[in-house]
Amino acid sequence: GMHFEPDDARQALHQGALVCADWSGFGSIHEDAWFAATDVPPDAKLRGMIHFIFACHGGGCPQFDNFDRLNKTPRKIADKPFLSPLPQKLLAHPNGGALACLAHVERAWAFSFQSARGGSQSQGFRDVIGRLLRGDRIGQATDSFNIRWATLSTDLAELQNDVRFGADVPLRTIGRMWVARDDARNYAILGDPAVRLRVEDMPELT
Repeated sequence: GMHFEPDDARQALHQGALVCADWSGFGSIHEDAWFAATDVPPDAKLRGMIHFIFACHGGGCPQFDNFDRLNKTPRKIADKPFLSPLPQKLLAHPNGGALACLAHVERAWAFSFQSARGGSQSQGFRDVIGRLLRGDRIGQATDSFNIRWATLSTDLAELQNDVRFGADVPLRTIGRMWVARDDARNYAILGDPAVRLRVEDMPELT
């Protein structure tokens, strides 16, 4: 997802825009390599759809850096908190909006799909997407994300308590757990959490 500094005029229109395969993977990312709200065509058919936007700022941007915990005053990354334009456009499209968007607020980190040792842990995504495709309501389908956040919060609280009582825990370990916990917290449902895909009306795959 695209990220712009607060003094960049593009932030309001393009923060959270999806970087596409048109980008070479190195150097500056030009506007023709991202998909933003302004790129959604006026005749798009979005009714009945649920969008999962896993990208930095795909759902929104806070005013202050969620992950800046070393300074007394966190770094300012926007003039004010805001929802990203792309999910707003998808939900309020004049040709009929999507049912909901599940998107990530702030930067998205690899902790969402990797373990602390760098191994794959994509099961959380599989669970959510699988439940959506079975027809579960999106508010219920995202339970695994909420459970992961709660588990990481408990682990972090216990670790901090150990530190209070003299345990020698590397700052890097605490920082990694803090980022992982906040990363898991930052998924948000935009739209009605009670909506579901009408899977019973979908044609069977052949």
